[in-house]
Amino acid sequence: MKIKLTDPREYPDWLINTLGELKLLEEAIVNGKSFSEMAEGILSLDRLQLLLINFLPIVASFPGYMSLILKNIPAEEVEKNNLARFWLKENIEIEQNHLDWYRDWAIGFGVPKSMIDKPKPPLPEVNEMHHFLLGICGNGSVAEALAGLNYAFEGPTGTWTRKVYRNINKYKKQGAVLNKKSKAWLAFHARYDEFHPLEALELIRVFAETKNEQEKVKSAAKIGMTYYAKVADTCYALV
Repeated sequence: MKIKLTDPREYPDWLINTLGELKLLEEAIVNGKSFSEMAEGILSLDRLQLLLINFLPIVASFPGYMSLILKNIPAEEVEKNNLARFWLKENIEIEQNHLDWYRDWAIGFGVPKSMIDKPKPPLPEVNEMHHFLLGICGNGSVAEALAGLNYAFEGPTGTWTRKVYRNINKYKKQGAVLNKKSKAWLAFHARYDEFHPLEALELIRVFAETKNEQEKVKSAAKIGMTYYAKVADTCYALV
């Protein structure tokens, strides 16, 4: 059961306008110092490690966030509900592998295994982001939750991972261990997150049938991206 992607030129006006408003927020993430320097291969290893450590709880929780959305899909057996259920179940399984790959990336780039197995309490900004995602995925509408989680986080992630992966070998100079294991998370997301946010948009489009729902979609995506940028900027400033 594959989601058929719509030509973006055929998106409804409300969605085109929403994506236009989100563009600056996405650019604030991708072009912020953390990810822009990482893409150039010049982000210091201690800053990169701090970033990896603080995003670890979010990566670990991602399948759980999506499971909350899955529970909120109406029971009625109609096409959009069935499609959303299939898509979420399939991607929850995929996301469950990502934590191991992410751990391999962190270890390969010098994060002690002990810090991954018994991490310190995350930054307050990470806690805020986590509680937002729990709330939006557990209590928001399906469209609202997909916007706040899948589009807000996987859209920017796909963009910066593609840029980072092109220059990842530069980190050999800083002592990073670069092999198939340590590059797996980046390599997968550079491909997976190219089309996955677009699939989320298709579901958002069919579930957000009212103006109120469409406004909730915009708000959730904006808040999610704002938290994303805030955590990345905070990690950069701490070193």
